[in-house]
Amino acid sequence: MSAEAFSIGGVAAPRWLSGAFRFADGAMRPAGFILICLAALEILARTLAVPEVLFPAPSRVLTALVSNAPTICYHAALTVSQVVAALVISFAVGVAVATIFTLSRVINDMFAPLFIVLQIIPKIALAPLFVIWFGPGGLSHLSFAVCLSFFPILAGARAGFEETSADAVRLCSALRASRLQTLIHVKLPMALPQLFVGAKVSTTLCIIGVVLGEFVSARAGIGWYIVQAAALSQTANILAALVVLSLFGLLVYGVVAAGEIVVRRRMFG
Repeated sequence: MSAEAFSIGGVAAPRWLSGAFRFADGAMRPAGFILICLAALEILARTLAVPEVLFPAPSRVLTALVSNAPTICYHAALTVSQVVAALVISFAVGVAVATIFTLSRVINDMFAPLFIVLQIIPKIALAPLFVIWFGPGGLSHLSFAVCLSFFPILAGARAGFEETSADAVRLCSALRASRLQTLIHVKLPMALPQLFVGAKVSTTLCIIGVVLGEFVSARAGIGWYIVQAAALSQTANILAALVVLSLFGLLVYGVVAAGEIVVRRRMFG
């Protein structure tokens, strides 16, 4: 039954309930596709008798996930906490740098090309440098993730600032508002949709950055757990850890996407 047709005693369902039905209806297709793929992989693994170290059956991955759930969730929680911290810092740094670039054309012309060059350099090559600079602990993983993920927010903020209505800017000028006041009260609110687009991209990059940092040097975290499992050829444990990490990542991404929806509704109705 569709959300539009759902009613209780002839009364239309509340908006939140209709939204829940629309969400459930939209989630059925990808969930069904995933179940079909898992069933096909299970059949292939059992039919072809592929060695478990190369390709464990989904049922074996589920068994590993259940038996090692406390350990995997502990390491995944450590990783995701750093992901959230990196995302918050990336958001603050990206907006701050975009603000400086917008307020000063000279600084923009001097430093904007440097940030573009920084994005061209393969980030994996920088990971050992962060270990040298910040040590083998969580600080190096956090800083590496920020370096990897702040640029989409910077690009989104700059695009949002530049797309602000010219009429709104002229009105602020007529009211004798300063450039900083115009930026804070007009350009920044109008740039929020673009900022959330950049934040969604940065979410995935934060996860990649933290896990890569844990691959290079760590004593805990999901990346460390995967490295340890790989050393013991425990492929099922590796895949189970990736499943948990993906679920945590989807949760963080969902929070950012929900924030974008709320902002868009408040700004544009």
